[in-house]
Amino acid sequence: MKIIKLKESDLANIVKKILSEQKVQNINPKNLKFGDEGDDVKALQQLLMDKGYLKTDTMVPTGYFGKLTRAALQRAMGGGAPLQQLPYSPKTQKTNPTKTPVPNGGNKTQPTNGCQVIGPNSDIKDLAQILDLFKKSYPNVEPYGLINRMINKYATQYVAQGIPQRTACEIGLIQIRPGYKDKNAFIVDTLNKLLYLYDNQGKFIAKTEVISGKNKQSVDPKVIAQSLMTWDEQANKLGFKFVQGIGFVDQSGKNRKYDPEIIYADTDKTKSRFLPKGIYTTSVNTGSIKDYAGKSQNILSLYDGNKEISQAIHGYYLEQPRTEAIKKAQQVLSNPNDPRVGQEFMDLVSKGGVKLNQSYGCINVPENFVPYLRKYGTNSYVFNMGEDKQNYLVDNTTNYFDKMMNSQSCPSPQSLGAIPVNNDNVA
Repeated sequence: MKIIKLKESDLANIVKKILSEQKVQNINPKNLKFGDEGDDVKALQQLLMDKGYLKTDTMVPTGYFGKLTRAALQRAMGGGAPLQQLPYSPKTQKTNPTKTPVPNGGNKTQPTNGCQVIGPNSDIKDLAQILDLFKKSYPNVEPYGLINRMINKYATQYVAQGIPQRTACEIGLIQIRPGYKDKNAFIVDTLNKLLYLYDNQGKFIAKTEVISGKNKQSVDPKVIAQSLMTWDEQANKLGFKFVQGIGFVDQSGKNRKYDPEIIYADTDKTKSRFLPKGIYTTSVNTGSIKDYAGKSQNILSLYDGNKEISQAIHGYYLEQPRTEAIKKAQQVLSNPNDPRVGQEFMDLVSKGGVKLNQSYGCINVPENFVPYLRKYGTNSYVFNMGEDKQNYLVDNTTNYFDKMMNSQSCPSPQSLGAIPVNNDNVA
């Protein structure tokens, strides 16, 4: 099972096959969007109606780009079937999804409702590069429709092999992105509490359950900025300064006694314990923290570009609640070398049967996955997926982090637990 490392020359045969299966037309050449009005919208609506993607009570174009038009356009651009060909009504799509059998003892069924649709307004970091690549090779083909068909084509193959839909879609996107083919890759889904590892040749290596941040991901720039702040920065914000040989000292004049719970209370208030959606790289060496599973070489720092951030991937913090959660998850998840994920695990996570959201924001892995960190983890890509069900693909814009206030940070060892303060400062 591999992620195909596409080169520009590789696209021709793949695209030719996809185009032969379904002709792609320039459905929305003027990049109309939600809220637009006028004759161009009417023309688009009529085209969508003619093709069977848009159905209304009157079947008369209104000229207003609303929710129905947006849904119809997404279905058309994503390679979905026209409404008269759908095996179920859109109203029952969530409760009656199409099922794909999984061979050799995987979960019995996996939903195949299609991947998140990518369009002109998608916040894809390298969208311009992807478009240039497709337009250069196929100047007469509507690029977004082709991009979405390719992603869905790959995702369908991975879903059939037992990989969850969201992860399968992310792998499909990685396959067509230029610039991410030279390193091993961790694909992390903190919603489903899963991590997949592929080597630099695109070969599946291992998967594992993870303990992720206590809080759900936020799209608020201020909250995202705080989630990336180091422990020192968090303390400084609250009026404490770290003094070598002494510890954190109150700078407010109130003579407060430092307590890590003060920091935790503030992050609880701001709900900033999570790893933001994004593409990261790992450190060139693995560090060691004795209080984490795996003991030695059990931690990888994370970088956004050349800037180290406060989170990391590491063996889970050795405390009873996390140990119990890891053991319970392992009882229903197949071994690391099997890419399949059974429905029992998915239900356990989605219904709250196991508490895997206990970390400060770091990605905690079990001890049996730590050897993979040592062998494959250094200088790798980390694709941390979004937790939003409609916008989960790793596709932040280049100014995603630049918009954040106070996001410039230089993590200290304390923020990663390397120098614990009273053994309470854990990731």
